[in-house]
Amino acid sequence: HKAKDLIQEGLKLHSEHEGHDRVMEAKIRHSLGECYLALGGILGREDGTEVGSSLPVPVAAKEYKEALVYFLEAHRLYMETLGPNNPLTGLQSKAVAEVYMRLHQGREAMPFLTNALHVEGSKDAPQVASLLFLVDRILDCHRYSDDRENIVSYI
Repeated sequence: HKAKDLIQEGLKLHSEHEGHDRVMEAKIRHSLGECYLALGGILGREDGTEVGSSLPVPVAAKEYKEALVYFLEAHRLYMETLGPNNPLTGLQSKAVAEVYMRLHQGREAMPFLTNALHVEGSKDAPQVASLLFLVDRILDCHRYSDDRENIVSYI
C-alpha cells in the first residue's frame, strides 16, 4: 500500500507542476494500475487462486477494477499523445486487456489485444514470444466467450 500511496502523491505533484507532460502522466497512471494489479494478485493467492491465473477472485475483483481505471486512463493519454501504433500504446493495450481477462470480460479485451498484436507485429524486430502470447490471449477470449465464429476478424 505504501508504494501505491507514494505514486498517488507523485501523480498529484505531477499534475500541479508538470501537467502538460501527458506521456509522463500516462506512465504514472500505469504505475498506479500496476500497484492495484499486484494487490489483486496477492489477494488472489491468499484466496487460493493459482499464481498467474486469469480467473477472477471475488476478493481481488475490486483491485482489478481499480487497476482498470488507471490503465484505461493511461491508454487514453497514450492514444491522444502518441497514437495507436506507438510501442507504449501497444504495451498499455496489453495491460488493459490483461485486467479485462482477469475480470472475465474477454469481449472488452479484444480490441486492446488486437491493438497490442498490431503494434508488436509492426516493430522492426518483433518478439515472437510476445506475438504468440497475444495470439494465445485472443484465442482464450474466443474460447471463454464461445465466440468462435468471429475469431477470424481478430487475427
